[in-house]
Amino acid sequence: NYALEPARNRKWEVRLGGSFKGHSFSVTYFNESMNNAFRDQSYYKLMPYKSYDITSIDGSTLTGPPDLQQMTYSNDTLIDTYSMTGNGSRIRKQGIEYQISFKRIESLKTKVTLNGAWMRTVYSNSQPFYKSSSILLNGQQLEYVGLYDWQDGSEKQKFNTNVLLDTYIPKLGLIFSTKAECTWFTNNRPLWNDGTPVSYVDKTGTVRPFTEADKTDTQLQHLVKTYSSTYFDRTTVPFALDINFKATKEFGKNVQLALFVNRILTVYPDYRLNNAVIKRQASPYFGMEMNIKL
Repeated sequence: NYALEPARNRKWEVRLGGSFKGHSFSVTYFNESMNNAFRDQSYYKLMPYKSYDITSIDGSTLTGPPDLQQMTYSNDTLIDTYSMTGNGSRIRKQGIEYQISFKRIESLKTKVTLNGAWMRTVYSNSQPFYKSSSILLNGQQLEYVGLYDWQDGSEKQKFNTNVLLDTYIPKLGLIFSTKAECTWFTNNRPLWNDGTPVSYVDKTGTVRPFTEADKTDTQLQHLVKTYSSTYFDRTTVPFALDINFKATKEFGKNVQLALFVNRILTVYPDYRLNNAVIKRQASPYFGMEMNIKL
């Protein structure tokens, strides 16, 4: 696609922060927008061909491939869609990030830090798109392709909080880190549309507006997209908690050896979705790290 342009993103944010006697806090609101992000954009294509009549020859007499010049045919055209990468996506992001850092508790050698964010992201198309139907009538493909000009995308939200306990014992060269990752909720919903095209293209390449009467046409009615009654409902995944632990031993100033265990403890309550009970589970995993400074 030689018309492809660099995707451009505009972001602005406002931050409020402060500190008092070793404690500090900050709150940041951010907003991002992109109108020409990359996505596969669809186009229609007309493909003329010759439709040969197989009854115009006697198959029982064939001793090899038939001579096409001896067969009758009619000219016909297929219409279908293809995709090509273009600047057809619109992305909107906004959210609030926060952090509170408390002064280290000297008696416990521990520092407590709390941070997290609420984020909302909307993905949609910024350009109309063509789409063909997979319906076959009498074994034949539909003779039309629809042009749709509604938001094809989704909205996602997430709210999370992390609590980090950092304990440092210099005399022993030990560092203990415990992190609680709490996701209060995540949700997702498709952007609403009525499924109706704004226009359609026939096999001659003629573009016509889609009217109310076309919804009952034998072929054109199949260009209207239909959805279940719950398709546009918001799906929410509730509270989840992961506890991670890491212990680090310092050997001099240049070597650190660490053992970590992620998801050493998890809390994933069951929840209901569409009259079904969803059960969640996660497995812990562990490993070791070594850092050497030269």
